[in-house]
Amino acid sequence: MHKRIVQACVLDANGVQLNMLRFNLTAETLAGFAQHHLDEDCALALEASTNTWAVVDVLSPFCQRIVVSNPMRTKVIASAKVKTDKVDARVLAHLLRLDYLPSVWQPDAHTRAERTLASRRSALTRQSISLKNRIHSVLHQRLIQAPQELFGTQGRAWLRALDLPPLARGELDTLLRLLDALAQEQQALRDEVNRSAFASEDVKLLMTLPGVDATVAMH
Repeated sequence: MHKRIVQACVLDANGVQLNMLRFNLTAETLAGFAQHHLDEDCALALEASTNTWAVVDVLSPFCQRIVVSNPMRTKVIASAKVKTDKVDARVLAHLLRLDYLPSVWQPDAHTRAERTLASRRSALTRQSISLKNRIHSVLHQRLIQAPQELFGTQGRAWLRALDLPPLARGELDTLLRLLDALAQEQQALRDEVNRSAFASEDVKLLMTLPGVDATVAMH
């Protein structure tokens, strides 16, 4: 399964190939595949990827058993000299048929939603760090020594008052505006994460551990 393409292999219980299909990856094409090839007696395997759970959500009503495999462990078990989508799909099908497919834990919808919140917050944090590093770079390129607490109240006042050439001043102001906007988004998301975290007894229990905050607990 790729971001836009699915390669499917259909086997019977004895391992005889019944069909080999390749189609675009959309909710509609997945549902069409399921209606023609899946029923309650079937089992289906796919490798974990960025869009795995969206695919599982579409196919679950058509198939009682869906196994999401760990791609790293699957490669160790079944390596092939010839690597194609058709070969990989057939290998997954055979491993599933033989009940020898290393799987990953499948989180429920609530857990997936909590993970999504935590991941969004982590992404905003990385973007904030990137902007701050860029501001430091603007100063370093001009041999300007910055205060140690550059992004506190006094440091921000120092940045706003700093005498710079017009191009550098414009870049610095843009970076500061982006940092302010990002800080607002971070606070809004932090509030949302905390609301979700404190509504969960399991997450609150994890947060009693030293160094474990809401974001870490929800991951």
